[in-house]
Amino acid sequence: MERCYRLHKTLVNPIVDWTDEDIWEYIRREKLPYCKLYDEGLTRLGCIGCPLGNFNNMRRELERWPAYKKMYIAAFDEMLKARLESGKTNHNRMFTDGEGIMKWWIGMDQQKVDENQINVFELLEEETGV
Repeated sequence: MERCYRLHKTLVNPIVDWTDEDIWEYIRREKLPYCKLYDEGLTRLGCIGCPLGNFNNMRRELERWPAYKKMYIAAFDEMLKARLESGKTNHNRMFTDGEGIMKWWIGMDQQKVDENQINVFELLEEETGV
């Protein structure tokens, strides 16, 4: 239990300290229904292509659900268009379309540092002039 002083409420988090094994033991013992994607080997369900998962999962999910990949690419295209229309730069990148951003986004290797990776301080300076 914890007290939220901002909302003036007591919050109860009954499984906050449970491990994955604890959760699955409970599900099986109580014969609870669950999403069958877990039976296919997925360990995390959420947004498709979520960068909070790992890069292999991102690629696998976007291959399995290609309509979502197309929507991401369309969103990246819109982002580039909006940046251009508002006079913002492309962070010194060679991205010309959403497909290029998608390849960069899902092609990143967690073990390597991308020489084109945006530095948050450089980005802030570029965006704000500060």
